[in-house]
Amino acid sequence: MFAHDRDLLALEPNLFRDVAWLGQRRSAGNATPSGGEVSISSFDLSFEDAGIDAGFVILIDSVPYEVIERLTATTATISRVREEAEGDVVTPPDFASRPYSVHSMRPQIALAHRRVLRMAGIDPDGAEPGAGVEGEAPGEASVLNPDGLRHIEALGALAIIYSAAAALSGPDSALAARSAMYRQRFGEERQQAFAVLDLDGDGEADATRRLSVLPMRRA
Repeated sequence: MFAHDRDLLALEPNLFRDVAWLGQRRSAGNATPSGGEVSISSFDLSFEDAGIDAGFVILIDSVPYEVIERLTATTATISRVREEAEGDVVTPPDFASRPYSVHSMRPQIALAHRRVLRMAGIDPDGAEPGAGVEGEAPGEASVLNPDGLRHIEALGALAIIYSAAAALSGPDSALAARSAMYRQRFGEERQQAFAVLDLDGDGEADATRRLSVLPMRRA
């Protein structure tokens, strides 16, 4: 996937506090931040067992932080939310043990990811560069500019998330309005976004496909 939970957090600072499904909770317990690292205790699943690594978001006492790196099964480097995914770490303050939880929106990001790939004429289930040589759609590994598709994928994921969250609150709710807003922003970003592809597996760009153009293939 091109986007991660932290990319959604950058767009929606309250997302992981206001929208969280129990089935998508990865870990919960107590956390103690110190010197830019966090140690967890009394947890249901460790970071390692829960698959928590860089790009996830951890809520500590309802405040979101980015996970920069998993160090051990129970420790990780964290940061306040950064302006860019590759920006400098912003060390959070030290404090005593507080409740924490890690919820992930990866299922919704995965849905948006497949949609973005298909808009670029890419087979979401394709694996290797050069898949298009014999007339087949190229696979995800053919994409040479994954960072350039991160923003549109995050917008698509947020539209899906808020649509699901609004299902119980009605079509006139604030959540429904946010879903509509992100669908609109997704459509606007689609007019600008493009995928640079390596079609023959040599590591060089062979094609540029705009996501606003419907790819056509001969039957």
